[in-house]
Order: sequence, then C-alpha cells, then structure tokens
Amino acid sequence: MCGALTRTATLFSGVGSPASDGSVELLNKVMSAAAVDRAVIVQPIYYLYDNRYVAACLKAFPGRFSAIGLVDRQAPDAADQLERLVRQDGFSGLRIHTSRPDDPAEWAAADQDPVWERAGELGASFIVHGPAALLPALEPIIARFPEVAVALDHIGGAPTNEPEPRPLLGNVLKLARYPNVYIKFTPQGNKSEQGYPFTDTFPAFRLLYDAFGPQRLMWGTNFPG
Repeated sequence: MCGALTRTATLFSGVGSPASDGSVELLNKVMSAAAVDRAVIVQPIYYLYDNRYVAACLKAFPGRFSAIGLVDRQAPDAADQLERLVRQDGFSGLRIHTSRPDDPAEWAAADQDPVWERAGELGASFIVHGPAALLPALEPIIARFPEVAVALDHIGGAPTNEPEPRPLLGNVLKLARYPNVYIKFTPQGNKSEQGYPFTDTFPAFRLLYDAFGPQRLMWGTNFPG
C-alpha cells in the first residue's frame, strides 16, 4: 500500500519526520468527502529527493493525481533526473525551495539553465516555495525562460497583514508581469488576527487576484496541515 511509506520518513540534514499522517489513502478519503476528482501531490520535504512514494501513488491511482517532485539542483544529471520523473514516472515538474541554499540566487545561476531548458522541452513546470523576501533572487531565471510555467506556493510566501506599502507582497505582485507565473491560494488563517472567515486577509488576496487574474490562480489545501 502507498500509505506504508509515509510512516518511515528518512532523516536528511535537519529534516525531521512529519507531525501527522499524510497518506494517499487519507487524501483519497478527504477528496471523496469533498467531491474533489483530482489533485496535485507535491513531494514532501521529509523525503527530499526520494520521489518513490509519490511515484507509487501516481501508478496506483492513474488519472487521479498529478505530481511535483524534488531533484538535487547541484547534481550533474539534474536535468536527466527531471526527464526520468516526467517520462517514466508521470511527474509534471519540480519544486524549488528558495530558502534551502545559503544564497537563494543560486536557483537562478547559469548552471541551472540546463534544468529549465529541459523543463521547457518536456512541458514541465516549477512550484516555488519560500518567503516572499527571496523571490527577487529567482526572477532572472523566470525571465530567461518564459516558456516554463512557474507557480508561487502559498501566495508567494507573503504576509497578509503587512502595513503599507507592503514591500513583501510587492515582491509577489511584481512577478505578475510574467505571463508564465501563476499564484496558488492556500489557507492563510494562521496569518490572521481575527477569527473565521479571517476578513483581515481579504485585501491581500484581492491585490493578488487583481494582479494575476482568475486564469492564473490555483487553489491549494495545504493538506494534511
């Protein structure tokens, strides 16, 4: 069963075990209860570059899921690893954790071009995860590869209660100028100073909606958080 692997998270350089179960069986149960037909599974950071569990889930439930994996950006064969994930395992792209290297600009360095070039050839995409303060470091490579779709996770890591002139949210809004950049709306109640429905977060969401437009919005659950 796919769910068995979620309970044996390997420890990698400061990455610990998950706090709660996030098995594909549980995900299927929640999706069915909410009448959701399909979902995107993002490779959990707990497994780092071992994408076998997510690959197994794609195989076990064909047509039910898409997937985003993780590849070591410094590996000499990183582009080939991406191609294997896409062609052999059915993945749709890779996730970028901007805060993991000491310098986030490493993600946009010239040595990353082969991975992005291969992504363009494969029709693969990237999901960016990290604080909004680091997004400017990634902008150069986004600009160099307009054919590669990029989704900003968790409203680009921006706060929703930032005072004017909202510089961190501004980092996210600036990327709306690139037609290949999308924004993922996920629950932000933890950033609210009010109870449900967290109306103090609405102005930030409105600015993002107006900047990206409805055709470049994605919905995320942050499951199983």
